[in-house]
Amino acid sequence: MGREGELAAEKLLRRRGYRVITSQTSRTGTFWVDGAPQEFTVRVDFLVSRWWRTYAVEVKTGTSAPSPKNRATRRQLFEYSHLYDVDGLILADMTAGELHDIRFATRRSHLGWHSLAAATCLGILLGLLLPPLLRGELPW
Repeated sequence: MGREGELAAEKLLRRRGYRVITSQTSRTGTFWVDGAPQEFTVRVDFLVSRWWRTYAVEVKTGTSAPSPKNRATRRQLFEYSHLYDVDGLILADMTAGELHDIRFATRRSHLGWHSLAAATCLGILLGLLLPPLLRGELPW
């Protein structure tokens, strides 16, 4: 059913407005074991685009694999989210004929929009106050 599911998924994706960029595209990842690099390869079923966004698509059939709650499927999608430069992930459940938008929570290394706003305000203040201060002219 695997190839039949992929053909049905491609038709469903096209009907939903996605453009197939490529199929069966592989990426290589690396992890380290005791300091020694180990490579592994993953292969996504489709890379598609719609509205200037690109998605990695995994096609599943059967009773448990199409569920995003399935451990193996979830881990596979998680690897794709790290190895493919895409805007999102789609899980194509071809047993039910459904497309699922999959997203993972990510850790943010920055403090968010409020930090950017504070830095912008500080930059504006410095831009206004620094030139008079350097000339020895206090603005107040």
